[in-house]
Order: sequence, then C-alpha cells, then structure tokens
Amino acid sequence: MRTMTGTQMKALLVYIEHVDDKGITFPGMDRVAAQMGVIRRNAERATAELVELGWLENLDVGGGRYKT
Repeated sequence: MRTMTGTQMKALLVYIEHVDDKGITFPGMDRVAAQMGVIRRNAERATAELVELGWLENLDVGGGRYKT
C-alpha cells in the first residue's frame, strides 16, 4: 500500500470536515484549496490521487456552479 502524502492528508481532512450525516462530502474545490492552503490545481491533484487510492469515491450527482 502506498503511503499518503502530506498534501493528500490535508485534502482528506478537509473532505472529512464537510461530511454530512449520510457520509457524503461536497465542498467546492476552491474551498478545499483554501482550507488546505494550496492553489486549486494542487487540491484537484490531491483529490484525484485520493480517488485513485480508494480513500474517496467520485459520485457524479450533477449540480455545482454554472450547472442546471
């Protein structure tokens, strides 16, 4: 098993902080980056790596900014 990096851990902690009572987390990427103290691209990268490692699951539920 691959060791989690510090950046990945920061991202995971942000997602954990925003988990609802159903176990779903949905903070915006700008919020994730701000709370991690990194630029958006690094937050996106860390999030993708967490999905790849199996720590997060990407649910395509639609919505979000500028979506109808």
